[in-house]
Amino acid sequence: RVPGHLAVRGYGGIEALVARAFANREQRCLGLAARACKRERFFLMDIQFPCGREDIERVLPHRDPFVWMTRVVECTPGESITAELDVDPDLPLFRGHFPTHPVLPGVIIMEALAQAASFCALVDRADEGVLGFFAGIDKAKFRNQVLPGDVLTLSARIVKSSSRMVVADVEARVGDKVCATATQKYVLARSEE
Repeated sequence: RVPGHLAVRGYGGIEALVARAFANREQRCLGLAARACKRERFFLMDIQFPCGREDIERVLPHRDPFVWMTRVVECTPGESITAELDVDPDLPLFRGHFPTHPVLPGVIIMEALAQAASFCALVDRADEGVLGFFAGIDKAKFRNQVLPGDVLTLSARIVKSSSRMVVADVEARVGDKVCATATQKYVLARSEE
């Protein structure tokens, strides 16, 4: 019997390796199983979609006041994501941007899109402590304003991914109106580097 904390649902290869390791008390298999489970931390974390802020913070290092995703609606790890941001009318930034006509700044929209894409890229990686740093934003276009009280839909499609670099095509919408699009690039590095 496989101990519960090592059980991995839906991944027969790892599950079988863990079961064999414990059944036969094979040290080599135990080591391989532990490394395999670490590589598959997404499945060990058992995140189900849609998911909320608690699961987002299990994957991303961001914390208040700089978490720009409210929920992940759907995600195919390493491929695509749809997330949402409930734009809180009480955000302090609206007092200054702009007092007579508050709008969510474009840089915050780009950051929210980067967080969504980073979640998608990092959720199935074994590298805890890896951060995604902006390396570039290409072809950014801002088409419609995002207002207090809006629900901003954040979509990203990973077009290139390696151990050190991720490129994503991103789009932010309110309803059926496209608010922003871009191609974003992120360098992945450990937090202690």
